[in-house]
Amino acid sequence: MARIHNYIAALVCALFLAPLCASDCRAQAQASPAAAPAPEPAQSSPAEMQSEIPFVPQMVPDASGSGIKLARTNESTSELTLKGSDLFSIEPLMGSREEFPTFTRELWQVAWRVNDPIYLWIILPHGVKNPPVVLYLYGYPSETDRFRNDAYDARITAGGAAAVGFVSALTGHRADHRPLNQTFISELPEALTMTVHDIPLILDVLEGMGKFDMKRVGFFGQGSGAAIALLAASVEPRIKALDLLDPWGLRPRRSLRPARGLSQTGVSEVRCRAGSRPGSSQSQVAENSHSVCGRQG
Repeated sequence: MARIHNYIAALVCALFLAPLCASDCRAQAQASPAAAPAPEPAQSSPAEMQSEIPFVPQMVPDASGSGIKLARTNESTSELTLKGSDLFSIEPLMGSREEFPTFTRELWQVAWRVNDPIYLWIILPHGVKNPPVVLYLYGYPSETDRFRNDAYDARITAGGAAAVGFVSALTGHRADHRPLNQTFISELPEALTMTVHDIPLILDVLEGMGKFDMKRVGFFGQGSGAAIALLAASVEPRIKALDLLDPWGLRPRRSLRPARGLSQTGVSEVRCRAGSRPGSSQSQVAENSHSVCGRQG
């Protein structure tokens, strides 16, 4: 009984003191000076924006029942087309947009596999409505730093074409959710095929934006990126022109065969070059360029 009386007394005190406390708090708020406005958040740099784009790895139970593992999308690595692969694009996410005197630079995140977000750097020239678009893919282990270089972006858009830069599978940020012993080189067949699969899906995203002339699509590739460009052009009819620098896997005397084979696709122009080597003269570089690529026919 004594405990019940104590509870009742405490309740009465609370009901009596609550209005007094509330009025006292209102009086203090009126007497205090106005609070300073909260400072505006600092603007992030493009590099910081790239790291801030939200991404939560998806996990699934391990087949052994001993824990969980990173989820993987079903994808055929024995087929250059999307046949046999369950790749479906989700809504692209813009990370940043920067205006410059001659171009606009945008960062987008796209994805069609779980645990494999892809960062697209899109550079748009000013004063050109629906410009042609050129994909840029440099060889492993190159990343996307060059697409944040103002002088580089001004140069590649000076001719009026938009530029879209990205990296291959298992390269740069695309290796973040793979075991450390899996790299572009160690998983070469998978990495090449995955990146070839990326190309038509990237073009679908660009077409959906409505900013580009998708009847004039080019592809610049260097090293492994040039090899991927060749493979992608063999199955993607929207690619009309190739500019290849030191493509992997092309032997000088056999290079005419793949170049001529592209005439059966949508490719109308192939430019292929060998990079200069230390001590090489300009005539040797020109000779190497001719022998590596031959002519489109």
